[in-house]
Amino acid sequence: MASDDYTADDDYTADDIKQYMRNRLASTGAEDSLFEFTFQQNCRDALADEEIDPASGRGLLLTFTAIAGGWQVSAGRQLVGSSLDSLNLPDDFDRITAADLDPVQVEGYGGHSHRHANGAHPEYALNSLSELTVAGESVGSMREIFERLEATPDPFDRAMSTFTNVKTFGGLSAFDFLDVAVRVNNRTTITPDELHVAHVDRNGPQATLERTLANEVSDEASVQSGAGQSLLDEFVNFAEDELGLSHTDAIFDVESCLCTYHGELEDKGPDWRGNCT
Repeated sequence: MASDDYTADDDYTADDIKQYMRNRLASTGAEDSLFEFTFQQNCRDALADEEIDPASGRGLLLTFTAIAGGWQVSAGRQLVGSSLDSLNLPDDFDRITAADLDPVQVEGYGGHSHRHANGAHPEYALNSLSELTVAGESVGSMREIFERLEATPDPFDRAMSTFTNVKTFGGLSAFDFLDVAVRVNNRTTITPDELHVAHVDRNGPQATLERTLANEVSDEASVQSGAGQSLLDEFVNFAEDELGLSHTDAIFDVESCLCTYHGELEDKGPDWRGNCT
């Protein structure tokens, strides 16, 4: 059933979401394009500047710390730009915590209000890495985390389960980090086959999908129902067929659009229809 904060004034439709996607998924650098495009390119530039293999443990720690530091690549640079030869867990955590990452000045969030939640204390997320398990087994490094995840039959969902347990993260930041791990760090083995309703059953993405279902189907429609998955598939297919996105880009960018649409609706009121003007 639709969430309690749904109101009849929020009468946007699937076509409104598609128009929003058309605007937001313009080429990188366009005025209205997703913040993620710029952020991910900044991560690639930082990895190149530091001469770090994106797929390595250090590369993953740079992007992880950037997310944990409030979506600021400077936080990742502070961590891996040091003279450390190894960033294996947990031995280096005393040095990581001492890297003067607190406080980090939080900049714009590009429509994702949750980004500010962990920006001031990236060490909370960093220190919790040593407590993570994969399939019930402890791990010793970021590299080992991904190697074990990639060996499982359902690597993305297993990765979601693992990184959701990072302190200050939750499901939204876990999904965001895995997006970066796939598209920046080139750990493509964990790419999900499709965008499932389980990937958007939280916060902004859930609210957008839920309210669209209420208007397109009925106010009794559930995100977890077949109708929820069908609508999600419709958005992904639109991104691929009409906007020319790859399947991987469509999966991650549709989730981002569902999240940012809800945030902008909250800011601009029910008469706004995603025109990004």
